[in-house]
Amino acid sequence: MHRVQRQKRILITFSLFFLFAVILIGRVFFLQIVTGDNYAWESVAQRSLRYDYYPTGRGQILDRNGKSLLDTHWVPVHVVFPSLADEETNEILRRHLGGSRLGQVYALPDNGRLPAELRNSPREGVISTFSKVRYGRNALASHVTGYIQRSGASGPTGLEKSFSEELSAGRPFSLAAFVDARGNLIPGLGYRDLRSVDQARPYSIITTIDSQKQMVVEQTLTREGKSAAVVVMEVETGDILAMASYPQLNSWEMYSGVSSQRMRELQNDPRAPFVNKAIQQYPPGSVFKVVLAAAALESGFAGKEENYVCTGSIEVGDVLISCFGGEAHGEVDLHEALALSCNSYFIWLGQNLGRQAVTAAAERFKLGSRTGIQLEERAGNIPAVADLPFLGNLAHFSIGQGQVLATPLQLARMMAIIANNGLDVYPRLVSEIINNQGRRVRRYPAYTGSRVMQPAAARRLRSMLAAVVESGTGQSAQSPYYAAIGKTGTAETAKRDISHSWFAGIAEIKGKQLAVTVFLEDSRDGSAAAIFRSVMEQIVMQAED
Repeated sequence: MHRVQRQKRILITFSLFFLFAVILIGRVFFLQIVTGDNYAWESVAQRSLRYDYYPTGRGQILDRNGKSLLDTHWVPVHVVFPSLADEETNEILRRHLGGSRLGQVYALPDNGRLPAELRNSPREGVISTFSKVRYGRNALASHVTGYIQRSGASGPTGLEKSFSEELSAGRPFSLAAFVDARGNLIPGLGYRDLRSVDQARPYSIITTIDSQKQMVVEQTLTREGKSAAVVVMEVETGDILAMASYPQLNSWEMYSGVSSQRMRELQNDPRAPFVNKAIQQYPPGSVFKVVLAAAALESGFAGKEENYVCTGSIEVGDVLISCFGGEAHGEVDLHEALALSCNSYFIWLGQNLGRQAVTAAAERFKLGSRTGIQLEERAGNIPAVADLPFLGNLAHFSIGQGQVLATPLQLARMMAIIANNGLDVYPRLVSEIINNQGRRVRRYPAYTGSRVMQPAAARRLRSMLAAVVESGTGQSAQSPYYAAIGKTGTAETAKRDISHSWFAGIAEIKGKQLAVTVFLEDSRDGSAAAIFRSVMEQIVMQAED
């Protein structure tokens, strides 16, 4: 009996020692193998003087063809280690910099203004090398890519934020001088390049953006100089080929750091340069009439050849709502009413279809829902039936005013559904992530969704939208270089004589259909349809080159 108890005690003691040994070995493995590289790097960093020549150490954000959207580039610099330089060198630098305080380690740009004494002969403590600038002045799609500051003073935005972990290398790339306890350069070690030993990191992001089309859109919006947004999306795949918002965000300026005065100027700019208007929500105005037209075709209401006589306005309760300019369109059917953008007809149509049918149709087109791209997009708003208690609410809803809100990207998706014979497509902004050797780490495939409307109804709707461009309100979108369909929109704002101008359409170029939305914010005389034409004609010229 005593022997059995003794054996149990021995077994328990042995088990405890074994468990302790396993924990100890596991801890040593974690410290030396898993995190050993980080600790070694920190240990080395403590006895080195460093200049971070690529402080973010981040991967690239590329267009669909592998071209950098950031315009990342190398610039020649002279890195100065004052404590390792001789007094003569430091005196030359003091005179050059106009002060006596040189700092610990710093870089001088190789811009031709370096003192001749330093240019013509090597100097101890001065190393000629290159520094990496993350954003250049030719960077594209800045609202899509976002930015990160060189100093890390503020958090990233855009894809820089959404994929921050993937883009990060974990540490900056540095030029280091190894020194002993007295600050003297250690013989044999000298100057070294310090960066992550993980040869696969940092990862890079491949987007669906086509840099040539993106450039066309940005240059067009810059010429216009108005607060605006444009989305160009491939109909078949949902790939976003261009997404631009104006004023553009100068990522190179934000990376370097801006003064408090400059930041106030940017924040107080009424055109909101920090806002990506392509994924912000606005009242869509008459572009929303496309939803009612689709609902009417699907329900068979339009097949009844129901006509309406427009007198230039319609009375809803005790409110009189006019067509644009009070124009009386006379007797019109759905086809003519859409081409002429007749408010009276569509208010009458909304009342005939009913609240449930109109809200259900908008939801089928995914209005009021985020598309799922990797940016912080707004959802828009489609009011519930309970939020439309009065005919006046339904009237404003039917012509894209009141409580309805949509983003330019959502309206591009709506047009793509119509071009796809009624089949939904999910917008895609990122196609894959690759490692530092170019191998795929993750793929984001294109997806098609459920059927939104029947093919026959979609074909009839396309015919009606063609009439909008051929003879209706969208004639400014016409061009001999491409075939186009679409819908104009003017959305009232709280500002007198100022409204939002929209054009959402489809252009076919060399057999490929592109869904395009143009949005002009707070415009007095802007024509979104004319901008559509300008963008598309330039894209056609690109395709022919």
